[in-house]
Amino acid sequence: CLGIACQGITGATVRENSSRNLANSMNVIHEWKYLDYDFGSDEKRQAAIQSGEYDHTKNYPFDVDRWHDMTFVTVLRYKGVPSSLNVISKKIGNGGPLLQPYPDWSWANYKDCSGIVSAYKIAIDKFDRLWVLDSGIINNTQPMCSPKLHVFDLNTSQQIKQVMMPHDIAINATTGKGGLENLVVQAMDPMNTLVYMADSKGDALIVYQNSDDSFHRLTSNT
Repeated sequence: CLGIACQGITGATVRENSSRNLANSMNVIHEWKYLDYDFGSDEKRQAAIQSGEYDHTKNYPFDVDRWHDMTFVTVLRYKGVPSSLNVISKKIGNGGPLLQPYPDWSWANYKDCSGIVSAYKIAIDKFDRLWVLDSGIINNTQPMCSPKLHVFDLNTSQQIKQVMMPHDIAINATTGKGGLENLVVQAMDPMNTLVYMADSKGDALIVYQNSDDSFHRLTSNT
């Protein structure tokens, strides 16, 4: 069973109660037997299953964030994953609440690298912007497209910006390794925004400056 839970804990609870009680304080707000999508019709769903585009055994929630009444769920792109960036719809399927690709199904098409390949991490800032770290990798190992940042205005669901990450920024030039994970957004104002990304395989911190679309790769010799 897959699920998303929220937590409401007082200071006294933390001090006095055990981890068992901590678990009991979690309220389940969504749960699934398996992840499924709003394909628009059962015919389209069956066609996706037959073509291999959708395989419910390959779909697992990876990152979650919430804005007002919208809950975003990312699913790493493997064969059988039709969409990587999604919102939880109000429709219920046999597996649980259906996922709706965000902003729409056209963004789930990644073959020409114009859409979202694999939404690794997401973050929502105080200016109602959704930041998406797209690894560009399918099946967790195969580079399909260059990694990039997508930025969406949540009030309109329109893309504000899409920034491709240079190869020498995304990859350790000495080892040839790179693996972007984690995403922290520091938004001072709409134009003065810094985005921090960790490269766990290439041993670096990558910083993106929104005002001039610049990237900086910070490494240490120690």
